[in-house]
Amino acid sequence: MDERIQLDQWAVSAGLDSYRPLHRIHANDIAKTVLYVSDKTEQIVRDTHRTERFWNWLGSTVHWIYSLQLRKNASLWNDVIVYLSLLGIVSVITGAIIGFMRVQFHNPYRGKSVSPYFGWMKWHHILGLLSLVFVSTFIFSGLMLMGPWGVFNSSTAAGPQIGRYTGGSNLTE
Repeated sequence: MDERIQLDQWAVSAGLDSYRPLHRIHANDIAKTVLYVSDKTEQIVRDTHRTERFWNWLGSTVHWIYSLQLRKNASLWNDVIVYLSLLGIVSVITGAIIGFMRVQFHNPYRGKSVSPYFGWMKWHHILGLLSLVFVSTFIFSGLMLMGPWGVFNSSTAAGPQIGRYTGGSNLTE
């Protein structure tokens, strides 16, 4: 057994809370496997490999700003994601307004271009406008995934809602 931990970058998920503390065991194999064993149940609850950790770091850690240091404080992490998403939405809206203001279909710029820009800036202008719906939807869905300001909180308990949904009893809790 290498060490006993509460959290690390690859075992930060709240789904592992009932199994904590965990024992992090480094297997001496070619894949550089790390096993996470529950102190309570003695089960392997997570395993990672070097390649998986590398791609997860590039993917989820960078994309979701999912570093352990920030994730230790869930409310701070939530706020960072919400406010960065809002900043992204403002940036997309601002870029869209400026981008559409610069387009001229009826009176094209020199060279009969609808964009006043040249080279990479022209590509940025055109591709920015073409990807506008995708990018704005992507950022907004990330914002809504965080459920900012309790927008998706329910005023009723989950039990009665599940009962109504499944057609079962309508017990109140």
